[in-house]
Amino acid sequence: MAAVSLSARAGHVEGLEQSGTGFFVTTDGYFVTTHHVVGAATRVSLTLFNRTVLSAAVVATDSVHDLALLKAEGEFHALPLANSRSVRRGWSVMTVGYPQVFIQGAEPKVTRGIVNSLSGINDNAGVFQVDLPIQPGNSGGPLVTEQGFVIGVIAHRLNSTLLMTNLGVFTQNVNYAVKSEHLIDLIDRFPHVRIRIPARPRRQLPTFPALTEYVEEATAIVWVASDGALVKGDTEIPITQPAADQQ
Repeated sequence: MAAVSLSARAGHVEGLEQSGTGFFVTTDGYFVTTHHVVGAATRVSLTLFNRTVLSAAVVATDSVHDLALLKAEGEFHALPLANSRSVRRGWSVMTVGYPQVFIQGAEPKVTRGIVNSLSGINDNAGVFQVDLPIQPGNSGGPLVTEQGFVIGVIAHRLNSTLLMTNLGVFTQNVNYAVKSEHLIDLIDRFPHVRIRIPARPRRQLPTFPALTEYVEEATAIVWVASDGALVKGDTEIPITQPAADQQ
């Protein structure tokens, strides 16, 4: 696929005004983000961690679980997946993403936290509740364990402004990630897409900076042009907000 040029603004690709985060799951270019980031995209480009820019095609979407599978041409560093059924409350997790790139710049941003709950609002079993800070533009980023395995995809955050307005309650860092089991189900629809799901856990990476570098090399900014606004996932509940960024 053809490469495109960057503008002078923080990794911005001309003509693409909506952004999120995503990550490679295979070395031959299969890439994951959320459905509400790509929506009804007419054009998608990826700005890699090293500022290389590539075009990408949407292969498949799952609007129910707010997931999308894309394809870019080339060879890439990819992250292994782990089945989310083994996750326990209290696990340490992190993510690398690209929030508000027009304000914060195109350098990857890392946050860390824990898995607070194995379900979301109204006991939605399809997501984890996590407390690592996320902002608009983090949507589609990997939720990663200390061993470097993806167990989820960053998707939504609790709408603290709405809760304060209606209930007088302010919440912090109540965020949600789609469980990797749903991502694996989506990818399994394409037998030729070979993802890595190690049979047994490996040792923790030696330092958190080493884990950060390992993860960020597989991430990218997702730039989208479409006929309309960002698409909100079908699983969105009114008191949550997509963690994507519309410029």
